[in-house]
Amino acid sequence: MDISPNNSFLDSASVAKECTALPALPFPLSSDQQAIWFAQTLNPELTNYNIGSVMIIDGNIVPDIMIKAFDSVIKRHDAFRLRIVAGTSPAQYFASSALPLMEFKDFSATDNPINEAEQYVKLNFTQPFNLAERLWRSSLIYAGNNRWYWQLCCHHIIADGTSLSLLNVELSENYSRLIRGEKLSAGAALSYADFVASDATYLSAKQCNKDQAFWLERYTTLPPPLFPPLATTRTPASYLPDPVTWMLEENLFQRIEQVASLYGLSILHFMYALFACYFKRIKNSDDIVFGIPLHNRRNAQQKTAVGMYASVIPVRIRLTDEDTFSDVMQKAADELRLCYKHQRLPITEIQRRIKNQQKTDSANLFDMSLSYEPYDVNIHLEGASVHTIKPHHRAQYPLAITINHTLLPAIINRASQSALNLISPSTISPLTIFR
Repeated sequence: MDISPNNSFLDSASVAKECTALPALPFPLSSDQQAIWFAQTLNPELTNYNIGSVMIIDGNIVPDIMIKAFDSVIKRHDAFRLRIVAGTSPAQYFASSALPLMEFKDFSATDNPINEAEQYVKLNFTQPFNLAERLWRSSLIYAGNNRWYWQLCCHHIIADGTSLSLLNVELSENYSRLIRGEKLSAGAALSYADFVASDATYLSAKQCNKDQAFWLERYTTLPPPLFPPLATTRTPASYLPDPVTWMLEENLFQRIEQVASLYGLSILHFMYALFACYFKRIKNSDDIVFGIPLHNRRNAQQKTAVGMYASVIPVRIRLTDEDTFSDVMQKAADELRLCYKHQRLPITEIQRRIKNQQKTDSANLFDMSLSYEPYDVNIHLEGASVHTIKPHHRAQYPLAITINHTLLPAIINRASQSALNLISPSTISPLTIFR
């Protein structure tokens, strides 16, 4: 394939003709989409809602086959065709076509191709999206010596972390089938409009009232803040702090699993207790609330569709000086069990209704999120091997902690320098920190 000078776009005009017919008229945003839209509109240059991943590949990749594999992914998931309509009540619609454009960049002739490729990946992740235009971008990057990077960056308003995992698997399966000369399945995934409709139906249902009553009872008082609010100053994306990564040694991770399982609990319960105890000591706070992210996919069709489904629930525990670590783990488990039963109410609705109950301008239920995500990297590419898959996301809270099992055993996303200072390598030994 001729790439001249070193940059081109791969596209497929046939995709527009083959897209499944879907509603062309605008329809509302989901509750969580509305919150994202509002935050992004207030700060259009902010890149906190850029999410994505980069697949690092060793081997022989055929660019034309890769674009065909990606075309098929685009056809199946209508979230890629979403466009946002601004106004007093923002709406969205499906563009009549989503002509795929996969940028191809060749750095093999440069002095330091690996460094150039990785800097280009970082640049792509830190460019803001215009909500009125296409809300994703993709690149296939060659760094010489059979080293490739496939990058996808989306705005969070059209996709979530589960979507990225689905896309990595689907792209690799499509590519391998095409290399072997096999046909691809052409069936469309569930339309994102279906989820938005179900979201609206729920908000007028009896179960919504029950869930609302649960959360209002849980938050008759507001918890004390752990951090100052997340700054939304107009800081250039290039100056945003990078995530801080700590790699847990395998034997330490196994010990954590063993301790949790000894009490019939999970790694998430252990980690909740760990950070709750930590903040009790340094903040002298007996009232701890963490935001726990949820996949929020309720049936088999939703579990295989791309879109912004994810939500978060505020999980609150109260500690005493007499609590043992196992006591705190059990408190976290008990509270999570109760909260999961009422997880359907979107966090934006929880906050809005508690704000009304408290008669306050702000109802900040938590300023730290904690997520445990087993990350499957068992992805096969015919004629090549996946070296690693690196997720990308920024914190929407002052501190966001994500534990990715198998890929990156622990990732701590820092949204402010003060948050980093609170959790240092000497505090949680023997983790190793990578800056």
